[in-house]
Amino acid sequence: MNAARRKRIESIQSRLAEIGSEIDEICIEEQDYYDNMPESFQSGEKGARAEVAWEALEQASTQVEDACQSLSELIGG
Repeated sequence: MNAARRKRIESIQSRLAEIGSEIDEICIEEQDYYDNMPESFQSGEKGARAEVAWEALEQASTQVEDACQSLSELIGG
């Protein structure tokens, strides 16, 4: 791989890491939202939507982390 492509991949990896951090922050906020709602809401539709949201955010975070790791391995980092 030439230096120009390596630099582009490093840039993508850096942006993905930033996106991953943002996703993690939102995930924590969603979990806090769920944890702080009354039990009656947790077992209702609002709670279910919050759970689905934070599970999706956790999955997205893992996928972004996996992509970063793959790019790191690609460039030998």
